[in-house]
Amino acid sequence: MLDAELRGQPQALARLFERQGEHALELAAAFRRDDIRYILIASRGSSSNAARYAQYLLGRANRVPVMFATPSLYTIYGQPPRLDGAIVYRAIVRYDAYNELSGRQSTSIALLDEHRSGIVLSSIHHREQARLYVKQVVGGSAAVPLSPEEDEAVHAALAGEVPDARATPGDAG
Repeated sequence: MLDAELRGQPQALARLFERQGEHALELAAAFRRDDIRYILIASRGSSSNAARYAQYLLGRANRVPVMFATPSLYTIYGQPPRLDGAIVYRAIVRYDAYNELSGRQSTSIALLDEHRSGIVLSSIHHREQARLYVKQVVGGSAAVPLSPEEDEAVHAALAGEVPDARATPGDAG
């Protein structure tokens, strides 16, 4: 029986790729990103065998830890794995705080956890000095007013955007 199952795998894989090929290509592109720090796989029953194989394959290809969570922790017990302490939303915004031609030396960085809570760290540079500010964010909102750049960093982090990728001509970096 096992022999027949093993011999049938190429055809089963071909059928799966025929039905889900586009989705598989999207997943492959997602796994090639260089900002993946760990992978969490949820599986149960016989799919756990495929998940175990994926653990080795993805761990080797991406050189990141690959962990398992069982779906029943989410669906039946309402006890998903704790991801507190993990930064899951982040973004950086570079800007020229004093409208000088300084090459966007000032920076605001949003670092938020799964509950959309964390900090916005801003470094404001001006000629011979730099000031550092930290503001707390809870549930996606700050207790104190954010600057437009800090607000942009929080919104970009939660949206999964990379605002710093919009370099303007003549930027020094």
